[in-house]
Amino acid sequence: TTGDSITSNLWVGSVAWVIHGIKRYIDITNDASVKNVMDSAANWLVSQQKEDGSFHNVTEGNLDCYWAMKSVGYETQKQRLTNFLLTKVWNNEENRFNVAIDNSTDIYFDPQSWGCAFLKDIGYNDSGLFALAVAKKELSCTTLDGNYTGFDTKVPYTVWNVIVGQWITVGGTYP
Repeated sequence: TTGDSITSNLWVGSVAWVIHGIKRYIDITNDASVKNVMDSAANWLVSQQKEDGSFHNVTEGNLDCYWAMKSVGYETQKQRLTNFLLTKVWNNEENRFNVAIDNSTDIYFDPQSWGCAFLKDIGYNDSGLFALAVAKKELSCTTLDGNYTGFDTKVPYTVWNVIVGQWITVGGTYP
């Protein structure tokens, strides 16, 4: 055990997605009746931000929080998180995001694809493309029958449709 309480590392990604989704809903429909839910969730999320700017020890959760902070216009929190992402989990030697704060050598797709979108948003397009290139090199796979290619979280198991969708969404071409 780590000695941390069970609430010391709550998963924040789902709350971040809800904030981002509600903001998109409000922007598209002009229906602000759910704004109080968004504001409440955003205030809770801000209460989870740590001194180093992170919200969680896993990169994916921090990337989710970036978009939530951007959605609600919390610039100070977003900038602190941006600094954390660029200085603590971006791997300069391998041109990719580490999966977590612990500098894990594991490569997973979400930090690279979601990270690419983040890097593009802050004007680091080339770094985002490098991260995608690493993901393509390390996580490409083919089904056992050889009929389908795509990506897996850790190859060579099976093609994950969600990962192929993420790849295409952030600008990659089909493998």
